[in-house]
This record gives sequence, C-alpha cells and structure tokens, in this order.
Amino acid sequence: MASEYAENETVIAAMPVREQWLEALGLRIFYRSAGSGDPPALLIHGGGSDYSGFAWKHTIGALAQQCRVIAPDLPGYGRSEAPSLNISDWRSRMDELEMAKPSVPGIVNCQLRIPASTPSAFTFTL
Repeated sequence: MASEYAENETVIAAMPVREQWLEALGLRIFYRSAGSGDPPALLIHGGGSDYSGFAWKHTIGALAQQCRVIAPDLPGYGRSEAPSLNISDWRSRMDELEMAKPSVPGIVNCQLRIPASTPSAFTFTL
C-alpha cells in the first residue's frame, strides 16, 4: 500500500507529522510539527535519554487536531546537533567556585575539547 504522506512525514494518531530542520545558535536543530491554528503549542521534552519523538509520540497527533504543534529535539538530544563544550571555559571558572580538582561523573552529552594545558585539572569518572 503506497503512503499518501511525504517521505519526511510520519503518521501519529492519523495526523501527518512533518520532520524538519532549522539552524539555531549555530546548530542544526531537528523538530516535528503538525496541525494548524493559533495559539501554537511548543512541546519541550525532558532530559536524560528523552527526545521529542519519544516524549510526545502520543501527544503530537492528538493535540495537532486542535492547533499547530512544534516539538523540537533540544540541542544534544534526538536528531539535533550537540553543542561543543570547551572544558577550558569551565576551568577558567573553577577558582571562582573554589574547586581545586573537581570530579566530573556521568556521561557527558556533548563533545569535550580538552586542551593539553588542562586535562590534569579534572578527574573524569563513570
């Protein structure tokens, strides 16, 4: 059976959901949109492993029957680009925060650029 929707659309609750991109803050940001009408609803997902297609998969189609819905993947989540974090930016603030050599636990959801002059300033742990 041939789909009546465009290649960049998925169908959620019998409502076509457009998958689109925009440039913001120098990053390529992915978002889903559906429906029409004002006021539009902006759906913001949570953190962790969340993204717009997971957090709002049951909401977008239903809400789009009432108004325009926009659900972006925040920077670093889903299909959006992650910002680049320069660790030396944090290093310059460590004295202000009275941190001699902080531990950096967990999974970092961005690209760390660690200059040769600063790697010993941090302890990275999982």
